[in-house]
Amino acid sequence: MVVPSAVIDIAPELIAEGKKQNVFLCTYRDIFAVAHYLEARHVMMSQDEAGSYKQLIQSLLSLLEQVDQKTNSLDRALKQMSNANNEIKQLVSQAVSLASKPAKLDQNADRNL
Repeated sequence: MVVPSAVIDIAPELIAEGKKQNVFLCTYRDIFAVAHYLEARHVMMSQDEAGSYKQLIQSLLSLLEQVDQKTNSLDRALKQMSNANNEIKQLVSQAVSLASKPAKLDQNADRNL
């Protein structure tokens, strides 16, 4: 709160009382110094917050990179499993095909008799 200098001169205890009530009293002559101090403090706090946010973002980016590496690893593993599964299916198909040929030969032999 800005008050005339005469008020502070008459009742300087108002400064302490204002402080108890979370009110800062100053004169018109002091307001520019107070405003400059508050602005500098605000800028400094904003920079501190920006630094902590930057650090948080860097940590999150690092975690995302780790997740991406694990995802790529899982993709490679899934591709290998899919290829192995396809090979097994192909081998089973070949085995079924080979197993059915002698049965056909046996059936043809039975017909010829």
